[in-house]
Amino acid sequence: MKRVTTVVTFMLLGILTLFAQSNAPEENPLQGIWQISGKAPNGIDMASGPILKIITPERTFTNLQLSVGENRKSSILISGNYEILSDSVYTESIQFSATPPFTKTSKNEIKFKLLSDNLLQLRFKVPGQSKLFEEYWVRVTQ
Repeated sequence: MKRVTTVVTFMLLGILTLFAQSNAPEENPLQGIWQISGKAPNGIDMASGPILKIITPERTFTNLQLSVGENRKSSILISGNYEILSDSVYTESIQFSATPPFTKTSKNEIKFKLLSDNLLQLRFKVPGQSKLFEEYWVRVTQ
């Protein structure tokens, strides 16, 4: 069972990678598949985590947490629609969230900056909190 789960996970990642490569980033710089990464105090640390952000040309997004091994299932954390407001701001309109404080009707304004073609910085506030969160995402490439 563990082998089947691992094979299915790698097949999914392969398909998602091909999807990311088939889209022209000039039309929408956010479009593609992104993997969360950490940031060190002295700069960018490319250690990646098990969360993918899939941003489609149809203006939908999904954050997916990958899990492998026996009795583990990957899960959708949050999904919905997005709208690019400017060259540095977009909004995510939540249609599904597995975690509070995001609710089905939440709208979240996110400031973004492409630090390179394959490195994305996001800054946002979680609904109901005043703290500014910062995330770094690396584009999935072949």
